Amino acid sequence: MIAAPILVIGIGNYSLQLTIHGIDLSFTGVALATVLGILLNLILPKQAASEK
Repeated sequence: MIAAPILVIGIGNYSLQLTIHGIDLSFTGVALATVLGILLNLILPKQAASEK
């Protein structure tokens, strides 16, 4: 469940550009996929529903 969006973002070479307090930030490809993977692991439940 978590691997699919990580692969799509990483292989698709998506980019995210932010400007925070005058500082320009740019996340692309693997960096964005890594951040997404970390966030999804924190948000989604630890056990799959079928394991309960």
